[in-house]
Amino acid sequence: GEFLLSYNDKDSNRGFVLCVRWAEKIRSYKVSVHNDGTFFIRRAQSFKTVRELVNHHLAASSPLADAETPKGPVKILRPAPRSRWELTHKEVRLKKKIGEGAFGEVYIGQLNRKGVWMDVAIKTCKEKTADARAKFEKEAMFQFKFKHPYIVGTLGLVTLEEPMMIVLEFLGKGSLLSHLKKKEAELRPEQLLGFCLDAARGMEYLEAFFCFHRDL
Repeated sequence: GEFLLSYNDKDSNRGFVLCVRWAEKIRSYKVSVHNDGTFFIRRAQSFKTVRELVNHHLAASSPLADAETPKGPVKILRPAPRSRWELTHKEVRLKKKIGEGAFGEVYIGQLNRKGVWMDVAIKTCKEKTADARAKFEKEAMFQFKFKHPYIVGTLGLVTLEEPMMIVLEFLGKGSLLSHLKKKEAELRPEQLLGFCLDAARGMEYLEAFFCFHRDL
């Protein structure tokens, strides 16, 4: 009975989809639209908004379809819990633009963790095409696997609102390259060797995921 409302933005089948775990299977029901702009899953029951549709089926335990299953007609009983990495715009603040990446702008910002705002770096996705969104989300989910002291950590993702965002650890002292340029005359050989070893350890870790760093 756990359910999740998602949005399919593929041009051929654009619209909301209600996914339900029922009788040991994930079952998907497209939210269709009448000519008058109302929404429905069962044609005889229409609603002004998708929220009203979901609330009705949840409160009334109204079946989504007549088809029988081993547990009877499919119903939604409770929303699926949000994963800890799923964020919303309310939890993120953009403060200052610091650059641009392959998908969009990069900001210094803040993330709200249990009522406390912490500094973070935020990558945004400026493209709104289905292909660009899919690539951005794929990169974000791939980065989220990485847990290593010499790899910048991914703290969370905003994928259900525009703009999409990847929220990363904030490194307040900037890039290693800028540090090397500023402190060139002060750095000792053993410190430079340490930087090389740390970078190599990070790259060795990424290699286990068949990933390489193109800008190193």
